Amino acid sequence: MIGDTTLEPNETFYVNLSNPQNATLADGQGLGIITNDDTPAVVFDDISIIDDNTKLTFSGAGASLLEANSANSLTNRIYAGGGNDTLTGSGDDRLFGGQGNDTLTGNGGDRLFGGQGNDTLTGSTGSNLLVGGAGQEVFLFNSDTNQNVILDFNSGEGDRININRSNFNLENLPLDTLENDSFVLGNTAQDGGDRFIFNTKNNTLYFDQDGTGATAQKAIALLSNNIDLNFSDIILV
Repeated sequence: MIGDTTLEPNETFYVNLSNPQNATLADGQGLGIITNDDTPAVVFDDISIIDDNTKLTFSGAGASLLEANSANSLTNRIYAGGGNDTLTGSGDDRLFGGQGNDTLTGNGGDRLFGGQGNDTLTGSTGSNLLVGGAGQEVFLFNSDTNQNVILDFNSGEGDRININRSNFNLENLPLDTLENDSFVLGNTAQDGGDRFIFNTKNNTLYFDQDGTGATAQKAIALLSNNIDLNFSDIILV
């Protein structure tokens, strides 16, 4: 039936004819079959497959919360579906965002691939590889104790580096876009107000707690695509 998309079994019916006028019935009963031709949608919940030393996990159609099991000795590969999914690695894992606005977190040696959508990628602990993909990406830094690699930062597409103001002890600075006076291009801080230094020679973003050299600056991000980072690309949150 046109417009009927309900999945049903095929239906059989008979048509009985009798009392013909000016005709002769050779067979008084006809057989009819209503065939279901609706195509079922493929819908599945989160599933996992273990192949040799790799555990593959695929999220379903909705928003999913998927975390790699740090207790196993497997390399986890987690694939997001079409929803706004949350994926967390446990070290040496691969996280693949889907078409939604996904949140991916690495915890040392993880590789994060945002995919489609406006994703948030966080290198929480250790050194992680962050690949945003298409869309406006947020690369979130919660600590100055580890350096992450950002493969495809693109300010023109709306990508931003978010800094956890509290964890970086920057409560004296206002939330939102970093002030120009707190950012400098070069090798080291130039005065006591400089907090973030971007070295264009090695494409490394450094954080300096005091801007005086009393506390050594720390490398927090390597941007591998030779961009010109600006203070407006950094947001305090």
